[in-house]
Amino acid sequence: MAVKTAEKRKAAETLVSVEAVSFAYSGHPVLSDISFEIREGEFLAVLGPNGSGKTTLLKLILGLLRPDQGGIRLMNRPVDEISDRASIGYVPQKATHIDPFFPASVREVVGLGLSSVRPWDAAGKKKEDAAVRGALAQVGMEEHLRRRIGSLSGGQQQRVFIARAIVNRPRLLLLDEPTAGVDPETVEHFYDMLGRLNREEDITIALVTHDIGIVDRNVNKVACLNRTLVYHGSHEEFCRSQAFRDLLSGGHHLVSHKH
Repeated sequence: MAVKTAEKRKAAETLVSVEAVSFAYSGHPVLSDISFEIREGEFLAVLGPNGSGKTTLLKLILGLLRPDQGGIRLMNRPVDEISDRASIGYVPQKATHIDPFFPASVREVVGLGLSSVRPWDAAGKKKEDAAVRGALAQVGMEEHLRRRIGSLSGGQQQRVFIARAIVNRPRLLLLDEPTAGVDPETVEHFYDMLGRLNREEDITIALVTHDIGIVDRNVNKVACLNRTLVYHGSHEEFCRSQAFRDLLSGGHHLVSHKH
């Protein structure tokens, strides 16, 4: 199994290529000459201090922002030429900040993630229900199908939004601070769930986080930003790098406990 996995990693397709990207808000530089790749099968943590450009980088990859210089390719195509976004799932910051009385069920929220036009015949409805239930089962939330989204805990809501992001079976899942607002007691289980999606469902994952001390059992790649790309490589090498020591000295919670 280890040999097969290594062979698969070696032959993996490049899903995201960031090529000499620079970006500024109103003339204030945020990212400068960033270049790296995300390859199929990776679980990438994007780290860096506040204001280092992490969220901006995700928005550039999604095509929500356009670089001032350089370019980004998704699945070997320029990002602005990608019309079908079903292969990319995205969970933004503060996705769980929902009015507790918001009148939508878990099933409805996840169903909104389906990209195709939903047919109204019985066969189409059955297919849609199967897709929603399957996505909820992958994140351990199928039993909450009929509950109101606002009645769930922060951690449960985040799982539902991940189900919405993967209901189309994307190749790439992007998450921005996914444990913000999540009960600390459930954080470790939450990252283990992402690890299972990466390993068992073949979903490539890239997430912005400050909490590498929790996720390092699942993460295999790290990109460290501080306006420029300070480090990009394996998790194990990152833990021995100067970039890691610099983040520790800056007070970030990056305690490594690989097991």
